[in-house]
Amino acid sequence: MIFNKIKFNYNIKVLDDLFANKKYQEIWYLLKNQQDKPYFINLLIYILEKFLSNPENSGFYQKKFIWLSSFDISDTDYIGNFMNFYLDKSSGYSFNSLSYTSLLEDNLKKIHPDLVPENINFDLLVNNSNIYQHVILAMENKDLIISRTAGAFFEAPKNKYFIYPSSTLCSFHILKNPYHLYSRYRHQNLNHQESLNLISGQDEENKLSINTNQYVSDNRQSWSVNTKSWTDENVQNTYRGKVIKYEDILSGPEDVLVSVVYHLKQAGLNVDVNFDLIEQFVEQNKLNENVIFDFSNQETKQITNSLDEEILEDHNYQL
Repeated sequence: MIFNKIKFNYNIKVLDDLFANKKYQEIWYLLKNQQDKPYFINLLIYILEKFLSNPENSGFYQKKFIWLSSFDISDTDYIGNFMNFYLDKSSGYSFNSLSYTSLLEDNLKKIHPDLVPENINFDLLVNNSNIYQHVILAMENKDLIISRTAGAFFEAPKNKYFIYPSSTLCSFHILKNPYHLYSRYRHQNLNHQESLNLISGQDEENKLSINTNQYVSDNRQSWSVNTKSWTDENVQNTYRGKVIKYEDILSGPEDVLVSVVYHLKQAGLNVDVNFDLIEQFVEQNKLNENVIFDFSNQETKQITNSLDEEILEDHNYQL
């Protein structure tokens, strides 16, 4: 215990010196080398509270998140797979691309077991989101982290957010017609109530197992809450967001993917727009989706009643 305190205090002094000289690469290296120590999280808290609220240290974030969100995480696959393909073929950036819960799961396993709570529930996710994302950034030896989520964006007291502008390069929200989502769930052999529970946010299957005793909450909410949270104008502006309708991907994938590359460029990524690569990806990744909506009027009415009418109108969604 005393030895760990001495080591912690020693690392604090080293961090103070490194931040004073803006040696950010060395700071990340130090953090990575302390990942298995029982004081690792306290080091993160120290730099978050003392240094990273200061705009002078904006250069600290040499590694960044690109966030892909959607009510149903599978709807991020096409854009996520395109980014993987395009960055691999046309840039020198190293990257990792996984769901946020998987990224958190994988990287929490690397740190000292005493630092990992038994359950990463929603309250812990809210209170520690910044710390958890710094764990990922410290552990992942990549330039970019493409993180996919089905969770809703949140803003909580004491400046707690789901994601943070300083560590976010940009974000994309994939929006899909909720009636089409309901049809998908019904034709995946879910009954009416199970499908309705998914759309309305009443399902309990919102946990991803870390191991037999632990889980990470994915903050699954209703389609309406999820959509409103990510398409909010302030969220879009703060996190350099872009909303993409899944229906536009189906009808004009080339145009959507060109706009994705331009959005990455505008966010500061050093990539060129290569139309041949985009065309190659589209040719190799055909999307076909037939929506069959063969449900009763009563069933349809229950779906509509579970949705926010204003959001439906804003995005021109109907049967």
